[in-house]
Amino acid sequence: MARWRLLAGGGSEVFEAENRGVFDELVLEEWLHPESMGENEWWLRIGDARLWVTRDAAGKVRVDVERGCYTEIHGDTKLSRDANPL
Repeated sequence: MARWRLLAGGGSEVFEAENRGVFDELVLEEWLHPESMGENEWWLRIGDARLWVTRDAAGKVRVDVERGCYTEIHGDTKLSRDANPL
């Protein structure tokens, strides 16, 4: 089961939850929407991008990104070739 934490607040009210049950989805306006699609698979909408995140049996994470899925593309997409592989 995935570990998760949610913190929200406004003024003097604070809502915090951590690892209470299984996290399924969060919707923030129309631009942010992570959703569990199974034990080791997540779908995310972030602005104009759709991300599929999967984790294999060894715990290695794979991220596939599609741009322009929901609106026209705003922002740059870059590949960091200087990143150190883990």
